[in-house]
Amino acid sequence: MNSLKTLFFVFALCLGTFANGQDSIAVSSIQINGNLKTKDFIIEKELTFKIGDRISRSDFEKTHKPKSIANLQNTTLFNFIEIKDSASVIIISVIERWYFWPTFTLENADRNFNNWWKDKNFNHLSFGVFLELKNFRGRNETIRFKGQVGFEQELGFSYFTPYLSKNGRTGASIGAGYKTNREVVYGSIDNKQLFYSSEIGKNGREWIEAHFGIHHRSSLNNTHILRTEYNNITIEDSITHYSEDYLKNNQTSTNFFSLSYQFKHERRDNVAYPLKGHTLQAGLKKTGFGLLQNENLNLLESSLRADIHIPLKYRFYWSSGFKAKWNFLDNPPYALQEGLGYTFFTRGYEYYVMDAQSYYLFQSNLKFNILKKKNININLVNHAGLQKFFLASYMNVFLDLGRANDALYAEFNSLSNKLIGGYGIGLDFISTYDLVFRIETTRNFEGENGVYLHFTKAI
Repeated sequence: MNSLKTLFFVFALCLGTFANGQDSIAVSSIQINGNLKTKDFIIEKELTFKIGDRISRSDFEKTHKPKSIANLQNTTLFNFIEIKDSASVIIISVIERWYFWPTFTLENADRNFNNWWKDKNFNHLSFGVFLELKNFRGRNETIRFKGQVGFEQELGFSYFTPYLSKNGRTGASIGAGYKTNREVVYGSIDNKQLFYSSEIGKNGREWIEAHFGIHHRSSLNNTHILRTEYNNITIEDSITHYSEDYLKNNQTSTNFFSLSYQFKHERRDNVAYPLKGHTLQAGLKKTGFGLLQNENLNLLESSLRADIHIPLKYRFYWSSGFKAKWNFLDNPPYALQEGLGYTFFTRGYEYYVMDAQSYYLFQSNLKFNILKKKNININLVNHAGLQKFFLASYMNVFLDLGRANDALYAEFNSLSNKLIGGYGIGLDFISTYDLVFRIETTRNFEGENGVYLHFTKAI
């Protein structure tokens, strides 16, 4: 009887092992195709599996495959990525992007296209050349050069490498820049920027900047950045007659060091236009250490950003985001503060700025995919990265809420220290190379309606 039980147990164990083998993948090798320039190890670093792993087929399809594709997508090195298994071999096929972009730039000083289009002030435009060499040496390094003339004259360069250490987890960035302005924004009244114009041939402001950063990727989804900066700012004497706090204590020049730390948690499927996943970014920055002459700053600020993207049924998607900044210690001079209406803004208030020392912004979108991702083949250029494109579009409804807390200029700006918001409908078009085009019709809490164009994602 005992022998029969033992035989039955061995048979069941063998049957279970066989069944498990049929339902799992033993990764014996990884085959990479299409990476004409990118080194294999750059791709392998983004995978959630490695040679020697045994993965259930269900986990591979539901978890490892989509997460690995998202990680590769977010390197911005590839236009198209496909991962499949063949027996125990994982086959990864990629189509690389075109990595060298010498482009002419056209920038405006009015924070966004809509604000410039309202007045069409051509004196606020800057023209230049921007050279970007991505994936230098096939190691995901980036070199950038920029030179421009016009409203803001600028010359700068930067270099970034993600692989400074042997284990491939620590990288570095370095850069420097010089820019001058004949016109300088020195304040705001009625939430509109005020411009000072210097005489022809003179510079209203000169700004020199240099930085160095260490980037440590502790895991596939978590990155820590420690960055130090040096800044030197000089302004024309006349600006102090209009703004006593453009620099601290009515100075006409200052220089200072700053040190910042930022934590990034990235789990989105595509950083350019995410539909699934979440991201969290938190930062702390100290400006002024009393090490230099004229360095009288003692600033401390923290920032937080959290976005979440949820696929719903029937081609619907939900996105929401929260952004905030807090200021501690001394109030910053006008040259160093940024409220709402600059990098971040409440939709419906594109024509306004809310100068502030701290702010909060909540955004939400409900999107419907009206045009599914459609691939387009164009065989005019002999490079895979310029032969295949995609196009997709989304209709959305949205609501934004924000508040800019201003202890310095609120008496001149009615939108400060109160809840503001906008809601409306929009149409987004997205394509290869992170191209995003948005057209939105919005009504804000002031009862104003508007139609606005944007060229980046909302959340």
